[in-house]
Amino acid sequence: MNILSRFGYFINTMIDAFSGGNIIGEEALAVVSLISPLFYFISFFASLIGPGCAIIFAISVGKFEKEKADRYAGFSLLASILIGIFCSLFLLIIKEPFLKFYNLNNESYESASVYYNWYIALALLIPVYFSIYYLTLADGDAFYTMFGTVGEIVVNTILSIVLCKKLGIAGLGLSTFISYAAAMLLNCLHFLSKKNSIKFILCLKFDIFKQAVVFSINSALNNIFIVIVHLITNKIIIRACGS
Repeated sequence: MNILSRFGYFINTMIDAFSGGNIIGEEALAVVSLISPLFYFISFFASLIGPGCAIIFAISVGKFEKEKADRYAGFSLLASILIGIFCSLFLLIIKEPFLKFYNLNNESYESASVYYNWYIALALLIPVYFSIYYLTLADGDAFYTMFGTVGEIVVNTILSIVLCKKLGIAGLGLSTFISYAAAMLLNCLHFLSKKNSIKFILCLKFDIFKQAVVFSINSALNNIFIVIVHLITNKIIIRACGS
């Protein structure tokens, strides 16, 4: 995740926490903090493909190997869809153990469970969003990535307030999901612009995966570190203050 996309998520988390805390109450604020490590877990897998494929795409374009570059783009898109399915299923499987790890009371458990479900849906979206985001940057178009991030923040700001009042904690999750979907669609406008040079050639090759991981692994591992710190910090706070 580069600085812009990380900033976008940080602001979105602040928006969810602010809206939830003021409209629903302290419990919503706690739930947002408890579930937020999942975003970085998803980002770990998404970052294994998105940034690396964008880099090898740009290298191939620079070498005038256009067909190879389009294969890298196609691999990035297809692999990100599969990664999204994997992450979503994995989060579904670990849902109960993850929530029990915090030893929450019944009311907090139910609220966290509702918010968690939207992250299962978000897991399908984020890897594809990352793929499109980084390919757009690699294709020389920073406008739509910036446009997408700003749109993501604006949409979540408005919807988190509106939906939170109507749907409670579920509204926070829904607004976050819609904001990322909006950001992805805004990035996709690049493919309709004159600057676009990408023609996706869909393929799945382990060799491409290895090439991408070489460039992506350091960035991806940062997300695992953040997940561990979040989980430990949340656990310490719960033990100190109660569930």
